[in-house]
Amino acid sequence: MRAILFDLYGLFVAPSDPLETVSGPSGWEPELFWRHWMGPLRRDYNAGVVSDAEFGALVEEAAGRELADLEAVVAADVALCHTYDDELIAFVRELNKRGVRTGLLSNITAPEAVRQRELSPWFELFDPLCLSCDIHAAKPEPEAFEIALRGFGEGTDPANILFLDDTVENLEAADRLGFATHHYQGVAGARHATELHLLSQRVRFEVA
Repeated sequence: MRAILFDLYGLFVAPSDPLETVSGPSGWEPELFWRHWMGPLRRDYNAGVVSDAEFGALVEEAAGRELADLEAVVAADVALCHTYDDELIAFVRELNKRGVRTGLLSNITAPEAVRQRELSPWFELFDPLCLSCDIHAAKPEPEAFEIALRGFGEGTDPANILFLDDTVENLEAADRLGFATHHYQGVAGARHATELHLLSQRVRFEVA
């Protein structure tokens, strides 16, 4: 069985509102805010192992200053409007109709997962659907990929799964575990890599 495993953000979903709508309630300069809010500390938040309050405290400690209104920051983070790539969603529907199994592996916080499930009925196209807050592991941790791999069936060879992501660190982690990999930069490239993979040709990401 050859199958496809997609990332979510940067592929299907992209922010459409100015990022300052999230950083504003923090009372911090946008650059300082995003460096810490979306930095390495977010991995445990994505994995659902720390609460909103715990994550906020970690961010404040790392930055050496207090957030003006943590509750408002979290609410703005969740409410950040997104645009959805209808062309890529249509491609996944096409794969499903062809009998190609598709999965999703995304780093996402619990509050954001609730919102995305409400706005994304096309999540039903994915099996397995692995959200970091549900599986308590976040990319690029090997455990996140291993859980996704088991979702395709015990004993699945990672070489039979093509993983598409826009983040090199995640692709490197998947590559080390034996997955086929593609650096996502658009639907056309994803189509090409997918067809090669389904023809049993080796696909491995390259960064220009």
